[in-house]
Amino acid sequence: MGSGPLASLLRRLTGVFGVAAVIAIVGVALTGSRVTGQASSDVAVAFQNDPAHSGSQSSDPLTPSLTKKWSVDLQSGVVSYPVIAQGLVFVTAGSTALNLGNSSGTNLYALDQATGNTVWGPVALGGQYAFSALAYENGVLFTINGSGVVRSFNASTGLPGWSLDLTRVPGHDIYEFTSPLTALNGLVYTAGSGVGGAIFAINETSGQVVWSQPVQEGQDSDPAVSSSGVYVSYPGEVYDFNPSTGAVIWHYSAGYGGGGTTPVLYNGRLYVRGEGGYGDTIFDAKTGTQLGSFNGDVPPAFDGSRGFFETQGTLEARDLANNDALLWSFAGDGALDSAPVAVNGYVYVGSNEPATNVGLLYALEESSGRVVWSDQVGAGVLKPNERDASTPMTGMGIANGLLVVPASSRVVTYTSSGDPPPPPPSPAQPPVPSGPAATAYEVDNLHDGAQASDSLAPPLAKRWSLNLGAMVTYPIIAQGMAYVAAGNRFFALDLRNGQTVWGPVTTAISSELWEGATYDQGRVFAQQSAGVLSAFDAGTGNLVWSRKLPAQFYFSSAPTARNGIVYSAGSETGGTVYALSEANGALLWTQSVMNGDFSSPVVTDTGVYVSYACQETYDLDPVTGAVIWWHQTSCEGGGGQTPVLHGTRLYVRDNVLGNVILDTATGNAVGTFSATPPPAFDGTLGFFLSAGSLQARDVNAGIGLWTFSGDGKLITAPVVVNGRVYEGSSSGTLYALDEGTGAQLWTGNLGAAMTDPNFNYGSGPITGMSDGEGTLLVPASNVLVAYGAPSTAPTPTPTPAPTPTPTATPTPSATGTPTSTPTPTPAPTAAGGAYIPLTPTRILDTRDGTGGYRGQLRDGQTLMLAVAGHGGVPSNAAAVVMNVTVTDTTAAGYLTVFPHGVPRPLTSNLNWVAGETIPNLVEVKLGSGGMVDVFNFRGSTDVVADVEGWVAVPGTATGGSGLFTPVQPSRLLDTRDGTGGYRGAVHQGQSIMLQVSGRGGVPENGAAGVVVNVTVTDATATSYLTVWPNGQSLPLASNLNFVAGQTIPNRVMVKLGTGGQIQIFNHMGSVDVVVDVNGWFSDGTATSGGTGFTGVTPARILDTRGGTGAVGGPLGPGQTIALAVAGRGGVPSMADAHPPKAVVLNVTVTDTSAPSFLTVWPDGAPRPWSSDLNWAPGTTIPNLVVVQLGPSGAIDLYNHVGSTDVVVDVVGYFS
Repeated sequence: MGSGPLASLLRRLTGVFGVAAVIAIVGVALTGSRVTGQASSDVAVAFQNDPAHSGSQSSDPLTPSLTKKWSVDLQSGVVSYPVIAQGLVFVTAGSTALNLGNSSGTNLYALDQATGNTVWGPVALGGQYAFSALAYENGVLFTINGSGVVRSFNASTGLPGWSLDLTRVPGHDIYEFTSPLTALNGLVYTAGSGVGGAIFAINETSGQVVWSQPVQEGQDSDPAVSSSGVYVSYPGEVYDFNPSTGAVIWHYSAGYGGGGTTPVLYNGRLYVRGEGGYGDTIFDAKTGTQLGSFNGDVPPAFDGSRGFFETQGTLEARDLANNDALLWSFAGDGALDSAPVAVNGYVYVGSNEPATNVGLLYALEESSGRVVWSDQVGAGVLKPNERDASTPMTGMGIANGLLVVPASSRVVTYTSSGDPPPPPPSPAQPPVPSGPAATAYEVDNLHDGAQASDSLAPPLAKRWSLNLGAMVTYPIIAQGMAYVAAGNRFFALDLRNGQTVWGPVTTAISSELWEGATYDQGRVFAQQSAGVLSAFDAGTGNLVWSRKLPAQFYFSSAPTARNGIVYSAGSETGGTVYALSEANGALLWTQSVMNGDFSSPVVTDTGVYVSYACQETYDLDPVTGAVIWWHQTSCEGGGGQTPVLHGTRLYVRDNVLGNVILDTATGNAVGTFSATPPPAFDGTLGFFLSAGSLQARDVNAGIGLWTFSGDGKLITAPVVVNGRVYEGSSSGTLYALDEGTGAQLWTGNLGAAMTDPNFNYGSGPITGMSDGEGTLLVPASNVLVAYGAPSTAPTPTPTPAPTPTPTATPTPSATGTPTSTPTPTPAPTAAGGAYIPLTPTRILDTRDGTGGYRGQLRDGQTLMLAVAGHGGVPSNAAAVVMNVTVTDTTAAGYLTVFPHGVPRPLTSNLNWVAGETIPNLVEVKLGSGGMVDVFNFRGSTDVVADVEGWVAVPGTATGGSGLFTPVQPSRLLDTRDGTGGYRGAVHQGQSIMLQVSGRGGVPENGAAGVVVNVTVTDATATSYLTVWPNGQSLPLASNLNFVAGQTIPNRVMVKLGTGGQIQIFNHMGSVDVVVDVNGWFSDGTATSGGTGFTGVTPARILDTRGGTGAVGGPLGPGQTIALAVAGRGGVPSMADAHPPKAVVLNVTVTDTSAPSFLTVWPDGAPRPWSSDLNWAPGTTIPNLVVVQLGPSGAIDLYNHVGSTDVVVDVVGYFS
């Protein structure tokens, strides 16, 4: 009938004219019966497990570590919270959009707890919205839809019982239903809204309304029920009803109005979350007396004397027996979203990161907050969507040793793996500190760059150098260690040798970077760009607490810790400064400021100073956050900078109005200064770098003392140590100067460029030098270099060189007939390196900043990508295999991927036209620093790279694993005709398992990974395909991207999983999939040998457009050409001591005239029934090809129909 005034009028007319029945009850009463042999010791019967919604399940045996039991995609919108009983999991699933007037918005499913198979259902629940909910008692399942129809079902069989339409209950004008239902002691309770609201108690057996009562609102509040009370809550309105009679026991009214929330009942307390100005309040459940307050965005969970409250992305544990004292806090990836559930001493909570839609699930030790297990669910674990009629209310459930996690349209289940949770890490033996610490950005809490009492003095010696794979932040020095971040990894390094003491600790989302750190009282505090602030034990690396800073979304200001409080700031909607307890992460105060970006707080005993664009500067009380003074100007904007405090003067840098010196007592301007990075101070001396020149000034007298320009490229913020000033250049040169005279005392070269602290302004961390404990740490791009005092080891005595023996002068001979000079024999090549397959891992995504680059590659731009040390690739890898995808392309172009440090070759790896999304597998030799370069020819494009494996340095011992054996191409799967055991397209969200070992030339035992060509065709929607090892979680990676109607191939190197199988997942629509195998990699047990890979700088060996490769003109229909490969493009000849057995080529077709395919195979062998490239007319398509060479070192290429030009670039070979 709908809602609104017309619907209300029609209901009243129905009453006036006496239409046949007011209450419709159909069906029969049900006697619930458990399935024989499936009786359980515990059940989950309602939202948050029980009728009290406590999120607790104390009797369940579930303990981490967990393993994924099964996952089902219902493909029908968001999945509800589960009911678990009788060996079954019950859920409803509805649309993700409003279905006003649509009677097919939700479905009810009964799934086998052991397998996930559907036992009965789906049953259409109908309803004017996609809202639905369910509850269980005594073998009977109860549901409600958005139109207020309550139904009962035999839980075992799905046999329907009674049906009740609540819109027709007399005495109420109710027509909107968004409150779930709860069943207890023979009654089902729910509520609705309309003209006012009402709560209903329904007999479970007959479906008759036993009692109903008016309430202020009636929506969005699932009744919490005990044997003595029924509780519902709305903003400013809380009710307690007698469960049997409906009599009001108590009613709290503050008169706010609006949507409700589900209350939680635990140990005689009622926890009510407020809306519309009404705060989160704890009531005495018996009397309605207010006992206190709490913070919770979702229903809390409880276990014993502990409560677990999630608010603004952070989960807090509180001691209910000790005035709700904070025990610990945990922020995870900064996107915690679900309501927690607790069982057996562990609490579970899930996240929903919208940028990646990964969904992380954590198991935390209740007593400490320690993460004992985590997993990627595959989609966001959502918060209970109260006040949203467009979806069912969701949430996790635990029963029968099973954790059920709704994740968007999926039901994902976990059970105990049998492995106990890992014990806490043993305390490390940290190095012994020897001198003053460097505790914050620019050395200390004043950011003045000074370390007057340190023993460091030139000449210096390079102690160690470490490439961390991404831009290095400023370091912290304490307890004999250096604490530093690079990209999304945070390290604790031994100050003596650079060895990792603990870490690296990675951010949960790879695109979230560590922005900076600070140290105080044995703890180091590190902050992520998403606002997760974490406290670690500085010696062991144990996570003490973590918290998602609220209200803001972008965090670029490094934290500062002092006197038991850590201070930080965030921006996006204005700005906020935060103060947190160092002990437990409790949020002590917040203060609004103009922006909140790029300004690390200066902290003293009496003030907290921050400065932002337009000289907007604040002095805040360190304990309360109250504004002491505000230096306000006529403008404001983004782009703050860290202030520096020296004496009673605050030095504020500003790119808008200019630099200003403020009096710390009043905030009044008392002068100006010239400096680009932060200045440094020692006594009366200040050191200011401006326009590439360092100036020393007596800040009391206001006079310049000396200037120093070095190589003319000075760029870093200076630091002053023990009477010496250290300054760095973009050329990599480091200078030590006498602070009084400016005389150059020492110079060294880092071997990498140093940068301005704001080099990554807006897209990366702030960097800078630091000194402490006798060590100077210098970040230089991706490298961290440590300098200290020269070694005191004795100088070795040189061994005298032997006296050379004179060579006799040769006797000249008569000139005769010249003898032909023999052709020199080429030096034999080394055998190749072994290939190690990995589970695909994303190491670059310019759309979200993964890999340290956010924003598209522009016309002619080259991106430098750190590969070694990322995604499972070790620091000593020789080459890498990764799937590279371009998307959001603005013009026709191509991408070249090549080793860093070599000239860009005239080759391509991907080709596209504007608007296309194209993937291709790339196998590329790693260049200097373990990096590769990625060049974009024209327009702009986003680039995504998923690493799939790596190649060891030739000669590295791998125990016989990773050696490649090429095979004649053979088809393993074709869903069009049933090859491989699957006939029919792969549907949306479906994964299929493909047997690989024992087929197509791949041995049954001894294969670790395979090379396959995967082709999609007959696609019905824009989608992607992911290929990964069987038995592992679906990774955040893709192998093919395609649009509806497209046929496209891509080479895939994939690790074999359980049973020698791989999994293939399709994201959207349906698509046919074809898989051809090209070879396999050994696992160390194979006895047939194999070959290793050697990468080369890419070289073009065929281009039919210009005659490269001795073939001119396009390939015609049915034409085959032979291409000599051995001895060309860096590939050794067949006469070499280690002749090539197979080659890795990037093959591109262009100027295509008809739909066709290309097959590449060993010369001299019959053409196989397989394809390497497929295309439509007019397209340009690349694909990586791994092909065995024929006896002569050649390959054959066949074009099926039409004509096409072919380009072949060699990137490596197997020998």
